[in-house]
Amino acid sequence: MTTALILGAGVTGACLALALSRAGVCVTVIDQAAPASGASGASFGWINASYSLTQAHFALRAEGIAAHHRLSRRLGTHLWDWPGCLWFDDPAALPEGYDAIPLTAAQVRQREPLAPDLPALLVPQEGAVDVAALTLAALRASGARVLCGVKAEAVAPGHVSTAVGDFTADHVILANGCGAAPLVGLPMLRRPGLMLISRPLPRVLRHILALPGQDLRQDRTGRLLAPLAAQHQSDTAETVADIPGRIAEAEAALSALLSHPVQAESVTLAFRPVPGDGLPAVGALAPGLWLAVMHSGATLAPVVAEGLTALITGGTAPLLEPFSPARLLEA
Repeated sequence: MTTALILGAGVTGACLALALSRAGVCVTVIDQAAPASGASGASFGWINASYSLTQAHFALRAEGIAAHHRLSRRLGTHLWDWPGCLWFDDPAALPEGYDAIPLTAAQVRQREPLAPDLPALLVPQEGAVDVAALTLAALRASGARVLCGVKAEAVAPGHVSTAVGDFTADHVILANGCGAAPLVGLPMLRRPGLMLISRPLPRVLRHILALPGQDLRQDRTGRLLAPLAAQHQSDTAETVADIPGRIAEAEAALSALLSHPVQAESVTLAFRPVPGDGLPAVGALAPGLWLAVMHSGATLAPVVAEGLTALITGGTAPLLEPFSPARLLEA
């Protein structure tokens, strides 16, 4: 039986484990911490193709939405919500060819009474998922062996060295986000992100909101998820300063917006895995050695898992061809 060793028990590694297992591959997953303890545990969970840098990137992200629907039929639709997004930002920022419905301010308020009194675009195909819950569900469904507290120190085709011994497999796949960079010399952008999760509120939002200066959604428990960076998926800040001040400012702004007192229950700092040119780095590094590092895994993990599984098992994945890591490692 073909064997695979996946580095990283975040959403990308978990979706890969499930896809490979379903293809008949025997999978082991190792992680230096617990599943979904990195960027996957601090994700906004927005499934979209809004923040696309190229047409190929848009095609991959759009197929990512479809891949989530395919995955939901396997894992259970309870993990996903598809409320659509109300886009209040510059309409020109949306990719060409993306379905969006113009709404007047009155139509917006009819759909979302607490939203700003402004026109917006409705992007009905966008959704959200609890990325940590998806990670755990995919790992369970995969049947893969998961080893936590194991940090990879060096990798080679079919081989991983760790402090607790060496691991071998037919295929080694680096899906460990920022942790992949020092192992293979992948250039990365420094992109810290803060995610505020509020204490539960009554139902105040029906859609994902892409506001000027704030993305916002409410989960099934009533908690608000609010990245503390404007347009967080395209944010270019390399440092995070005055975290207490940012929290207080966000609590005040959200309370005013929603006419409800908003208090942070938790705020998580995590580094988003953004390759050096901002695009995914997915594909073969050498025979038996693969890379899957990207932002945002919340959108792309299922479609990347499908594509890499096809490549590893001898098929093709045309959507992944523009994102070969060779473009970054050979520069």
